[in-house]
Amino acid sequence: MAVGMKPKAFYHWESGHATPDIFKLKTLARLYGMTLDEVVTGESDWPLAGVSLAKIQRLDQADKVRLETAILLAAATIQLDVVNMQSKQASL
Repeated sequence: MAVGMKPKAFYHWESGHATPDIFKLKTLARLYGMTLDEVVTGESDWPLAGVSLAKIQRLDQADKVRLETAILLAAATIQLDVVNMQSKQASL
């Protein structure tokens, strides 16, 4: 595991039998690109937080391209710089 824990520990957290210490929470937040508050409360100000990653992963390639294009266009209209991770990875 990337956080140096066994899967059993996650089971205990999810089932309510144990709680992670603050250092593990900070590590999880950093690992998943979340704030500590988002990890603790499960809430996010990000409007797409409710979008299922599994559903996005099941999209065919053409729909993935359309989705990415729509997001990039929307970001550009409000002058938000977005790093295209696929393009960045391809250039490495």
